[in-house]
Amino acid sequence: MIKPKSILFFAATVTLWGYMLSCNLKVCEPCVFNANFHITKNLNKITLTADTIDPDFDYSWVLSNGERANNYQFNPAATEAGSYLATLTIRAFGCEVTDTASYFIGNGPQAIIFAAATTCVLESVCTIVFENRSKNAVSYIWKFGDGSTSPSADSIISHTYTKPDTFQVILIATGIPGTTPHSDTLDIIIEPQTFIRAIDVAPGSDKQRVVCIEEKSDNNFNLAVNTDNSLLLMQCSRLGALLPGQNPLTLSGPYTFPEVNYCRKVGLKHVMVGRVLRTISDTDDIYGVALKDDFTAQTAPAAFFDPGNGGDGNEAGNCIISIPGGGYLIAGERAPTGGPVSITTGMYFQKLTSSFTTDGGSIIRHPGDLNRAYQIASIPTGYVVLGNLDGDGTFIRMNQSFDDAVGPIHLPNLFPTDLIKINDNSFIVVGIDGLSSRVFKIDSNGNKVTAFQEQIFPNTELTRGLITSDGYLALIGNKFESSIYKPFFCKINLNTGAQQPSPQIYTVGNTNCQLHFIAETMDNGFIIGGEDSANKIVLIRTNKLGEVKM
Repeated sequence: MIKPKSILFFAATVTLWGYMLSCNLKVCEPCVFNANFHITKNLNKITLTADTIDPDFDYSWVLSNGERANNYQFNPAATEAGSYLATLTIRAFGCEVTDTASYFIGNGPQAIIFAAATTCVLESVCTIVFENRSKNAVSYIWKFGDGSTSPSADSIISHTYTKPDTFQVILIATGIPGTTPHSDTLDIIIEPQTFIRAIDVAPGSDKQRVVCIEEKSDNNFNLAVNTDNSLLLMQCSRLGALLPGQNPLTLSGPYTFPEVNYCRKVGLKHVMVGRVLRTISDTDDIYGVALKDDFTAQTAPAAFFDPGNGGDGNEAGNCIISIPGGGYLIAGERAPTGGPVSITTGMYFQKLTSSFTTDGGSIIRHPGDLNRAYQIASIPTGYVVLGNLDGDGTFIRMNQSFDDAVGPIHLPNLFPTDLIKINDNSFIVVGIDGLSSRVFKIDSNGNKVTAFQEQIFPNTELTRGLITSDGYLALIGNKFESSIYKPFFCKINLNTGAQQPSPQIYTVGNTNCQLHFIAETMDNGFIIGGEDSANKIVLIRTNKLGEVKM
């Protein structure tokens, strides 16, 4: 027979072991959790959710209208307007904690925007008409995405946009006191005016080619057009219509203007390089030339080059850049004395001062380096040059004095057309290889950057490129399709080389086209210029994807 004292001892022992086991399971400690919860509203649907969620916890919800629930989350059924008090009790490990909060149910506002047209092509302005289909609201705030707002409570409201972009319109609807404001959004896309134009600006001329384009503050465009005997300065509207009046750009002295090879904007001025014809004593010689113009003066500052050839040579400027400390540097080519321009004996470089005068002498490099220099870019230690040697593309790096060269690095079978500087150690090379074009990245030593996947464009002649404001490479050229060369555009990821998005191919009547110039517009689209085989200039304005929507 068990004695009472033994029973008491056994019970106390079990209780002690139970307590010790509880302590080992962390249940004898003070309560380290709380019953806080948060309330979310979607119109009149209420959701109560505990901040602390644990499968070992017991949850008990009590609503002031008598509703109850036993889960970490509770969706009360009450929808009648009024104030409600919610109480949450959590029990676990011998602990019990409680929290309360109130909320209000009313006929909450619901903001609803509707617009029959959400896209518009901008000619001068775009006016979008909105319908306010909101419910249960007493006041509104419209935000049109361009900085404009309106408190209008009208069911129909319109807003006028004056520039292309994607605008997010927000309507905020506010209800009776105690309710939460509600908002709705709608994206409005204002497309830039795009076009393709072929314009005869100099009837009877055997050549008309756009060599330079500048967008003005009024969104019209300045154009420099090379004809067979002059350079014309003119304007076209933002819709591509030629505006009245054109100025022939004249040169002082016995010079006529046969060809511009390259144009670049430096500061507020455009600088152009090419070759001119100089007639003295019935003898015609080709001289390199650079011009600087702001599209307003009829006579442009000019510098003429005769790199050590005794006044009897054939020179041409192919590229011009600004250089540190002020001034310009021209890369070009020269032919033998009295020989045809098509036969070159070496590349040359000419420095100009900031006032656009020659600095007293040209620097000539002979065929051991390059036959001709097409493109040049500055780096801290000197310059990198893309050119041609014995039929192959060639890349060299030169110091500031041009008396030491690294290279040449041969680019077999490549006819180079552009060198685009990304930074001091990264460049994009564009060139033509037979019936295709190639685009790849190199460093300042001429080594290919393998992270950039080389792109090959079959049946395409790429001519120019630029780095866009959104960090891509935009390229233009000509695509052979349906027996004619059509204008071509594409964008490439600067890091990987991937095309983004798909290339664009344009049709300008039934003529061959060649594109020579591209500039980014203020709305992040593009204006592209060139010539067609019918002796007309070609103008193409696109959106930021290169699309033409007419």
